[in-house]
Amino acid sequence: MRIDAHPLVVAAALGFLGPAALADDDFGDAEGQMAGVWTRMSTTANTAVAATAGARLEIIPVEDRLVVDAGSEGASMWERLDDDRAELRLEQDSAHIVRTLRIQSDNLIVNTRVCHDGTCVEFDERYDRTA
Repeated sequence: MRIDAHPLVVAAALGFLGPAALADDDFGDAEGQMAGVWTRMSTTANTAVAATAGARLEIIPVEDRLVVDAGSEGASMWERLDDDRAELRLEQDSAHIVRTLRIQSDNLIVNTRVCHDGTCVEFDERYDRTA
C-alpha cells in the first residue's frame, strides 16, 4: 500500500514536529503570508555575482523558522524575524552572506548582501506568488 503525504505531515506523525508546525495561522493573515511557491520576476544582481537565491522558491513555515527550497540550489533554514521578514546568514568561500526575505505589497523581496575581503555587494530579487 502506498500513501502520499506532505513531508511536514509525515514528520509530525512521526513526532519530529509538534502540531504548531502545521498550523495555518503561523504567519498571520493571507496578505502578509510568506508560505507558498514564488517565481523570480527581476533582479538587480550583477551577473558576476553567483549568490542569487534561485529562479523559484518554495517557502514552508516550521514553527519559528522558514524552510526555503530553491530547487536545484537546495533548501535552507531561515530565522523568522517577524510575520513579514526572515533572515539567513552564512559563510561561503570566505565571504559573509546575509539574505533577508520581506513582503512588499504582493511581492516577496530577497535582499542579498555579500561581503568578501572588505568589499560588499548588495542586490534585490523580486518574486511573484505562483498560482
